[in-house]
Amino acid sequence: MRAAFHVGAHFEFYQSLGHTPDTREYIVGESTISTVRFLERALPGQFVIGNFGSEEKPSRTPAFLREALTLLAGLTDLHMSHAQVTRIQAYLTGTKQPDGSFAPTRFIIADKHKLRLKLFNARGVIELQTGDKIFIGLPASGLAGFNAERTTL
Repeated sequence: MRAAFHVGAHFEFYQSLGHTPDTREYIVGESTISTVRFLERALPGQFVIGNFGSEEKPSRTPAFLREALTLLAGLTDLHMSHAQVTRIQAYLTGTKQPDGSFAPTRFIIADKHKLRLKLFNARGVIELQTGDKIFIGLPASGLAGFNAERTTL
């Protein structure tokens, strides 16, 4: 199983089916194409998040994840594996810098059209009241087979 998340332009359209009232719904665009490419390249068990932002802020992904964590902090009424969730954490994997700060590793993959797509490896930890933890995604040490160029933010 692989998982990917991305933010970007997309649109939805409906295709009619002949002379019937039935339609088919499609969602297409830059974000859906990128997400498919991410999933094609991701390793089994990996969770990736696209690098999204603007010209002024080229990488909003770390800030987005921090904002999402404030929402996830309120999800302690959930039950998983027959136990109450006490905490949900999520982070981008990377390396510790000499000054003690942490720098997420940004990956770049090239698709079949030679487009260079930027993404991050993400990791999630769901802590249960029982003390057990559920891990989502691969740690940095599990990415040896991930075929992508690596850069640091």
